[in-house]
Amino acid sequence: MMYLKEITATGFKSFADKLSITLDDKVTCIVGPNGSGKSNIVDAVRWVLGEQSVKNLRGDGSMSDVIFAGSKNRKESNVASVSLVFDNRDHYLKIPYTEVSIKRRVYRSGENEYFLNGEKCRLKDITDLFLDSGIGKAAFNIISQGEVQRILSNSPSDRRVVFEEAAGVLKYKKRKEEAMRKLERTRDNLDRVHDIIEELEVQVKPLQEQSIKAKEYLENKKGLDQYEVALLVYDIEEKVQEYDQDKEKIDALSQELLMLSNQSSSRDVKIEEKKKRLLQLEKELDTCNQTLLQLTQEVEKINSQKKLLKERSKYDKNSEMIQQTMRELKEQQGKVQAEVAVLENDIYISQEELNKIRKDSNDCLREIENQNQKKAVIEKEFAYQQKERLKWQQKAELLQQEIDNGGNMPNSVKVILKQSNLKGIHDCLENLIATEDVYTKALEIALASSKHFIVTKTSSDAKEAISYLKQHQLGRATFFPLEVIKPKGIDPDTMSLLKQDPNFIGVFSDLVHFDQQYRNIVLNQLGNVVVARNLDSANHLSQIIHQRYKIITLDGDVVHVGGSMTGGTYYGSKSIITLKQEYQQGIRKITALDQSLMQLTTDLDELNQTIKKLEQKSYAQKASEIALTETLRNRQNQFMDKKNQQEEIIQELNSLKLVEDSALSEEEERIIALYYEKVSEKEKQLALQKSLMKEEEKIKSAIEEEEATDRLHNVTFRSKEQELKDLEIKVSKLDVQLDHMLNTLSRRTRHTHE
Repeated sequence: MMYLKEITATGFKSFADKLSITLDDKVTCIVGPNGSGKSNIVDAVRWVLGEQSVKNLRGDGSMSDVIFAGSKNRKESNVASVSLVFDNRDHYLKIPYTEVSIKRRVYRSGENEYFLNGEKCRLKDITDLFLDSGIGKAAFNIISQGEVQRILSNSPSDRRVVFEEAAGVLKYKKRKEEAMRKLERTRDNLDRVHDIIEELEVQVKPLQEQSIKAKEYLENKKGLDQYEVALLVYDIEEKVQEYDQDKEKIDALSQELLMLSNQSSSRDVKIEEKKKRLLQLEKELDTCNQTLLQLTQEVEKINSQKKLLKERSKYDKNSEMIQQTMRELKEQQGKVQAEVAVLENDIYISQEELNKIRKDSNDCLREIENQNQKKAVIEKEFAYQQKERLKWQQKAELLQQEIDNGGNMPNSVKVILKQSNLKGIHDCLENLIATEDVYTKALEIALASSKHFIVTKTSSDAKEAISYLKQHQLGRATFFPLEVIKPKGIDPDTMSLLKQDPNFIGVFSDLVHFDQQYRNIVLNQLGNVVVARNLDSANHLSQIIHQRYKIITLDGDVVHVGGSMTGGTYYGSKSIITLKQEYQQGIRKITALDQSLMQLTTDLDELNQTIKKLEQKSYAQKASEIALTETLRNRQNQFMDKKNQQEEIIQELNSLKLVEDSALSEEEERIIALYYEKVSEKEKQLALQKSLMKEEEKIKSAIEEEEATDRLHNVTFRSKEQELKDLEIKVSKLDVQLDHMLNTLSRRTRHTHE
């Protein structure tokens, strides 16, 4: 006969230490004073057999009340465990074991565990095992204090349950009730199946027609896609051919401009050499003129001496007139000598001033050259940044066009958003959310297909839009009615764990920007999505929170609920979120370039003002230099005149002395010989002057021809340079267009293969 063989309890109610009670044929009952724990043994047996009512176990709140609560000298337990061992040698219990052990364990968290012969099982398995055996949580074999009176006072139906279990028919009654419930559910399912069949029979014919149209549409769309791809390939080939031709033109123009530049440099060298020669000729001619002027003055002076000697020869050497003339000449000599000294000082001062002006003028010219070099560098940078801005502007315009066209948004969504007669349509979700660039890829992965879900004001608005799609056979779309969607979030305990970890960036709903009227929808999609830096961080966080929430990294890798992972390279076509991010990057780049160009323009204006002031200063210095040069030349001429006058006085005094000394005839012969010698030198100098002037005219004419040719070539050079610039802009536009067309071709090719 089957009987209870052993009871073992640990941490159950008052049994802090392990309690083991062996029941054999010698044990009749367990006795003891009040409070010794007799009822706790009955409660332990009832609890193991599946009692779920804390009240029946004489507890207050939760099932954790059965765990030993501690005392003054003992700490509380964290787990309670009770096991029963039955002798089943007669196989009273329908199980192929001679000894049956059942065990129940409960933790402070409220989690229960059941064991059958040491293996984890369900409570239902234990209940089914002891059904109709007389052993159970409410069986007649377990009667607590006051239970006899309660059974006698129960209604006949309640007492009948006890009698049926004692008679062994309760098991079959339970099975009958379960079978009847299954039959009822089966009838309900059959009724629903018949209803569905009837409904589908009504829809079969329209669906068959729609299927034919859908197949026809897919065939036509496939053909259209092929034609569009072929047309796109043709357009790309034409653009590539045009691009190559323009690149060849650019190379040819660059070579031509290089050749023109070299020719211009060669002409500049020739002009510079001719100008140097001209400057040398001017110096030689100036020297020649000075020599010629000096010879002319000497010839005139000697001629005057010759005439004077002829006049003096008429005087008597003792004549009073000679004495008087000598006195006047000496007085005149002293006066001229004083004037010569003054002129020498004035010439020295003017020369110093002229040297200083020339030095300042040279410094100013060097500064102008430096400023012009800086200007050339800034102009080159300005041209480069203008070209960059044009490229970014074109890219931004193409991105804006793609955004306006809806990017990779399904056609059904585009149609709904464009229908002004539909009420309550807000926008698709991706157009209502924005975030920083660093979170863009993660946001696109986090939203997935829901980024194309349409937000409506009410459910009625969504139904109306769905009816419109069905009526016009435009495809399918998903809607988010504002009044229906409920927010999702992360429980406070998990949130507290996440905030303590440095790998945690935030909850995605806190990292996006949106209008508060869409808060429930954003929280529904992103309120329970955790953001981490990388996949290692995401796995770490997932372990901490026991894989309860989805975690996404900045690179778009995902650790799902339960621990599964998704990652790798994402080849999907660009969504509105990505397009907007790239567009904003382009706008920021254009703004930065505009600011830089504005600064460069300011710098150029300042340089132009500086160069203008320096040129005005240089012009004033040149004017001062010319004026000082003219003043110096006048003073030098006056000085020469006074020196000549001084020489004439000296010579006249000498001739008068010769008259006195009777040596006039010899001096006259010497003067005549010197005169003709100087006349001969003058004639030679005149011939040299004529030769230099002829060469000067020839070089000036050659310089004018070279400069005219250079001006003509400069016009050609600027024209070619402008043509090159236009071609480079055109090639830049073609480059952007080709990138866009190739991306479009890649997307369409992938969609076609898919």
